Amino acid sequence: MDNVYRLSVHQKPHIEFIMPPSGTPGTTGSYTLYGYNLPGGKTSDWSIGDEPLQEVNVFITLPSKPTTLKMGEQGFPHEVSADGYSYVWATPAGSSNPMTIYYAEGNIVRDEQTKEETLTLPGELVGQFEVKNDVDTFRFAGKANEKYSIEVFGQRNGIVMDPVIVVEQVIKDKDGKETFKQLANVGATTVFADLSGKLFDTRTDDPYYQFTAPAEGEYRVTLRDLQFETRGNPRMVYRAVIRQSKPDFRLVALPLYPQAVNTGGSPAAITLRKGDSFKIAVMALRKDVFNETIDLSVKGLPPGVTCKAASIGSGDSNAEMILTADESAQKWSGEIEITGAANSGAAKLERVARAATVLRPAANNIRADSRIARSLALSVIDEVAPYQVVADVAEVNVNQGRQILVPVKVVKRTGFDNAVALAWNGIPKNSNITAENKTIAKGKADELFQLFVNNNAKPGVYTTYLQSTVDVSYRRNPAQVDEAKKEQAEVTKKLTDAQAALAAVTKQRDDLAKATDKTAEQKKAEQAKAEEQVKAADAAVKAAEAAKKAVDAKVAAAEKAAAAKTVKVYAPSTPLVIRVKPAPVTLTLAVPGGGALKKGAAIDVKATIKRINDFKGPVELTLPLPPGVTGVTADPVQIPADKTEVTIPIKATAEATEGDLANMVVRAKADFQGEALVDAPIKLKVTK
Repeated sequence: MDNVYRLSVHQKPHIEFIMPPSGTPGTTGSYTLYGYNLPGGKTSDWSIGDEPLQEVNVFITLPSKPTTLKMGEQGFPHEVSADGYSYVWATPAGSSNPMTIYYAEGNIVRDEQTKEETLTLPGELVGQFEVKNDVDTFRFAGKANEKYSIEVFGQRNGIVMDPVIVVEQVIKDKDGKETFKQLANVGATTVFADLSGKLFDTRTDDPYYQFTAPAEGEYRVTLRDLQFETRGNPRMVYRAVIRQSKPDFRLVALPLYPQAVNTGGSPAAITLRKGDSFKIAVMALRKDVFNETIDLSVKGLPPGVTCKAASIGSGDSNAEMILTADESAQKWSGEIEITGAANSGAAKLERVARAATVLRPAANNIRADSRIARSLALSVIDEVAPYQVVADVAEVNVNQGRQILVPVKVVKRTGFDNAVALAWNGIPKNSNITAENKTIAKGKADELFQLFVNNNAKPGVYTTYLQSTVDVSYRRNPAQVDEAKKEQAEVTKKLTDAQAALAAVTKQRDDLAKATDKTAEQKKAEQAKAEEQVKAADAAVKAAEAAKKAVDAKVAAAEKAAAAKTVKVYAPSTPLVIRVKPAPVTLTLAVPGGGALKKGAAIDVKATIKRINDFKGPVELTLPLPPGVTGVTADPVQIPADKTEVTIPIKATAEATEGDLANMVVRAKADFQGEALVDAPIKLKVTK
């Protein structure tokens, strides 16, 4: 299945490329189509192989949505960062193949091949490496200390090429003589890294270069293909874009097949059972060093389906969104849209995610075959999910050095009561956030989970969730059995009715043979008619018997397919968004006796703070009790602005909870950009 192809033979118009390949959004412009079988076309100056290309001029109106992508033909992952519109030329001879016309970021200048072009910014030079040894150049005026971004769209526009750019400063002496100082020679740099862990490979050989102009004056950019000495082709159309750096982003949404983490990729449709959850990977392609938090949301969800908050933190590129259907969700299908919102300076940016899909299963550590999809389609089906994991906390804002307690429950249905193993996912390894994985045992429905944002945790936004691993007894498509049995009952009734009808006409025929009150001619005619009725009724019985045999086989096949099997299920929980802020202090504790505390007694705990991040104010210490702990108390104590240590007496009443106390912390509270809370874990063991 790796080398699938389709061959189509026709005489309809076929377009090889369009010049210019881009246009200004919301405008109507003149474009030249190059290809074959073009009605009204004339022979062009170009050929592919030995076959001359035709050309024809057309006017095309582009939509006014410059940050969207509607691919003409199948789009590959490395093309997903471009913005464009799918164009089909409709003619009396038929419609052409679809082509993508890209949205220009500024003034468009077409390379004339005979001179160096000059671009005003923002702008783009459009041209071709149409012959071997083709080298193109353009100039632009730069301002001192201004940041500029230069990139070439070639491979990202679906063209096989490996562009190279050389950027030079043009230096003129007093006589106007020019010399050139090379600033960069940029080849196969990765504009965007592989963002999806080998599921959707966004890497490209297109060059990207950002620089600060060292002086006011002219700059020259030279373009060529890396293999320019051995190849050239009119189809090798490029767009060389230059602009003052403008941070921005694009999004990609990839439905994830419900399977164990780090086990490769598989094609996945967004399908929700009643009381089910489904995850979608969202990737951010950040442009021109855009580094802000991107808040994600979903539009177009039907009643009963929700999606809690998710965000891609500053400097990160990935988050997973969890769609959740409640038990009242009705059967539904339709398109949904994922959007991301962020600030870029004073500007508010909102971008719609491009849809993506995996084409065929791939093993772990093997790059999956993927493509850009036209849209995200959601289906809600009537089947009920056997269980659902729900985190009762959707979003928390915390400082570094803070404990987070998350009540988690498993909603069990259809007789399911197995143990549910839960592990946190989505927390980067370098975040310095520790997370506690647990199993909710058979017979239990809830558990308290702890996460700890360490003192050295990286400030930012993290979207995490619990991945479940469960053995479930599952019947595949039991509704098919019900439908088959309904059909079986109808066919059985038809057979019974046919058998009764045969018996009736057979009796009539036999009674007629015994009759003595009819003439020989009457009897002969009526017997012939009776035989025809018996023959027809017998045929009806045989047909009904054949139908009964077929439907019995259908029921047996449906029951076999729907037979209960134990399968692994990996449903995600609802998500948790953690927003981490800098802390005003760090807190350490000295606990005597290893935290041994007798009922009716007290211990003195020494607390020491270290003020950080320019904080200089007072701090209050308290002992908050987690769920399940009672009878352990400590009065609030203050650490003045000029002190760093204090003693906290901790007491246990006669009714205090016995044993090792889980999730206990001493909490520091300070006024630091609002209320700031910092925790220090404390081990306490209460005995009689």
